[in-house]
Amino acid sequence: EVVTQVQRNDLDFLTCDLYDMRKVILWIALLRKILLLNDGRDKILKVVQYSAKFWLFLRALTVSSEKGDVSTKPIKNLISAFSLSRRVIRLGSSLGPFNALMRLYPFAPLHARTTLDFLRFYLEAVNSCIGIVNDTVDDLICLIKIGYSSPRYLSYYNSLSDRLWFSTILIDLFENSQALLELYDSRKDLVRRASKQKGKMSDVARRQVLIQSENNVEKIASIYEFSTEYDDRIEKMEHKVTMQQIGIIKLLADGVFCGFDVLRLGDRGWSDGWQTTSGLASALLSSYKLCIKEC
Repeated sequence: EVVTQVQRNDLDFLTCDLYDMRKVILWIALLRKILLLNDGRDKILKVVQYSAKFWLFLRALTVSSEKGDVSTKPIKNLISAFSLSRRVIRLGSSLGPFNALMRLYPFAPLHARTTLDFLRFYLEAVNSCIGIVNDTVDDLICLIKIGYSSPRYLSYYNSLSDRLWFSTILIDLFENSQALLELYDSRKDLVRRASKQKGKMSDVARRQVLIQSENNVEKIASIYEFSTEYDDRIEKMEHKVTMQQIGIIKLLADGVFCGFDVLRLGDRGWSDGWQTTSGLASALLSSYKLCIKEC
């Protein structure tokens, strides 16, 4: 009996160990899948870059500048190298907004029924155009950073890029907020229909207790099937709502990060911690969304 118990304990330990190993393998496979994507590599590098920046920010609060400059030089070099690497990875990314613009062709919102629909359609077209110009400017900045072009206009390009990006963030916030409101309405309607369907199921179930027949059994089974389908649809809708909310929070973090430069908040006495923290938050949220998408 003692031997049997020991064997069971060994088997449980082995099962848990295999389960943990399987989770590790799945995480490695997901990381590999993400790294195969340009967007995935960009986001991973961004997380590392802004985690290092956040560490430097926290260190600057506690360590003197003379001692910190020597010990943090490798970290600063890493941040600079990752920043340039991300710019190189994003070279040619203007094709993304261009494809979005082509999907709007022939620029006739046939689905639009209200003034708000027309506004959202044309804002999407404007957003795509701004995105194309913004990505092109970023490509020019990248070419200057790697030494291919003259740095004469670097300051101007950086300022222009920040303003263009800030504009797209504001438009994206508006569009995502409207999309979230639509999801709220869809979820409310779906929950209402599901409650109505479950009410029918309860009524038929009570009648079945009084009247036993083959037809009633089939009807109950059909209603239960519809009820399960509604539960699955509600669960998927909740997931869409959550991801949309995360997307809006990520855009708000981008707005703080970009607005810090556009509004010159650093010159007004604001701490660099705002930009560092918002950059890290944006990196983590965008990476999480990509992981969920690729799972």
